[in-house]
Amino acid sequence: MYREIPSCMLRLSSIISRCNVGEEVSSSLVDALIFALNSASTEVEISHVHISATTNGTNGQYSNHYKRRAMDISGINNQSIYSNQSSEEIKVFQESFDNYSDIRENFGPYFHHKLGENHNVGGHNDHIHVSTNNCQ
Repeated sequence: MYREIPSCMLRLSSIISRCNVGEEVSSSLVDALIFALNSASTEVEISHVHISATTNGTNGQYSNHYKRRAMDISGINNQSIYSNQSSEEIKVFQESFDNYSDIRENFGPYFHHKLGENHNVGGHNDHIHVSTNNCQ
């Protein structure tokens, strides 16, 4: 089952903005976003998340973006991740995704994890890329 990332989930009506995002994504990916926002909110305040890519963009041939189970987050609290990499909000938010049970990839400015292990991949200093295992 695929779902659109809702712009009015929980208390998030003003939190999520989407820029040129693609089609609907897996329910698991939406659940990962909800989980990470709820988890991070116990430590930091996240008032806005900017999702810059889901199924759109230019990615590798086997990218999870094309499988509808990946997204890129390029901003938090109206600050770009690139210009605010040392932010506690970014660190806590990225760490929160690692605690989601179905997380596959979690690449960002703080670490690059695939299936919970360190993974050698570059190019994620300006956004957090997350994907899930489940296509449902």
